[in-house]
Amino acid sequence: MASFIRTAKSYAKDRTISDEEFVRSLFQPLIQAGNVKGRNHEPLDLNKSQTSGLLNNKADVPKAMRKTLSLYGLRERMLPAMNDFLEDYIRTDKLDSLLDSLKRLYRSDASQSFAIEETISKKQGAPALFTLLFLKAVEVNNKIEANTGTVLWQNGVDSLNYTQGDLFSYGFDNRKRARSIVVIPVETTFETKISWMKEAELYPLVSANTIHGQWLHRWEQSGNDMQLLADQIRGRLKAYRIAGDFDTDGQYKVPIGTVVEIDSKNARYFLLPIAEFDSENRAHSNCGQIQKAINNLMVYYDRCGQGDLLAIPLLGTGMSRAGLSYQASFNLIQSTILAHKHLVQGKVLIIATPEAYDQIQIGGEAE
Repeated sequence: MASFIRTAKSYAKDRTISDEEFVRSLFQPLIQAGNVKGRNHEPLDLNKSQTSGLLNNKADVPKAMRKTLSLYGLRERMLPAMNDFLEDYIRTDKLDSLLDSLKRLYRSDASQSFAIEETISKKQGAPALFTLLFLKAVEVNNKIEANTGTVLWQNGVDSLNYTQGDLFSYGFDNRKRARSIVVIPVETTFETKISWMKEAELYPLVSANTIHGQWLHRWEQSGNDMQLLADQIRGRLKAYRIAGDFDTDGQYKVPIGTVVEIDSKNARYFLLPIAEFDSENRAHSNCGQIQKAINNLMVYYDRCGQGDLLAIPLLGTGMSRAGLSYQASFNLIQSTILAHKHLVQGKVLIIATPEAYDQIQIGGEAE
């Protein structure tokens, strides 16, 4: 649920809206349609503490809300109020992009029933699909225990760990005093413009459905200047300039695994090239390139990590076209890092989405 809320809020009409107001408004259609009551039989309402718990994965969705999921016709009864929520709080020109981002969080290819429900909801329109995805998020366990997940290897204060959660909770949403390092997989030209699938768009652009695209969107939503970001990246890339490393548009094109560091108040971001764009704006990568990127990442982390927590998402499972399954990506990251244990100078954390986490077994073989 935390990932759902953060993703939806990043598309809000009002960037200054409080978390509490946004979350309470989001849950109202479910509370009303399910006639959800509190302990004293009053209509249930989420307070500031509950909102904070949901957003920080420290609390689960209230049981009274989850019990409504079995009610016949719940989704249909929610639609009018959910439609009002979307009209009042979400940018209409970005609604399709929001739905695409949410589907990547909670859709499982192994769930045939979900695929059928999704097809029906698409025919009924955006509010129906948004409602379906919201209810799927309500089903998922939101509470993550206060630990570092599963320890894969440890030597003193240095360790490799694995957990599920929201990658950006270690970045934009980090409220801890200590900053973390968040790895953002990118392509070799470090594009900074997002594709919203409009006919007039020019290549090359970053898909809004990738981690790279989501990071760019959150960066802009946080009030940062995108041109300043592009200039900052270009300035860093000049240090890597060698003869013949320009693409057809005259942009800097660096080797796979060349880390560019971007600093922010809440975190440091290591932009890690794992793919290259072709002439039709399609990213391409393979297992060998991703392994090389991880090798270079660990060398850079050893030199510049300063002992900070390093959060790494699964790599090569999406639009980089590397074709890795969740299990194969996890195995590759784990084995590559363990082969360079001497470069681990702090806590390294592999983070999977809830969907991916359910499909990964430690020690499991990739298909």
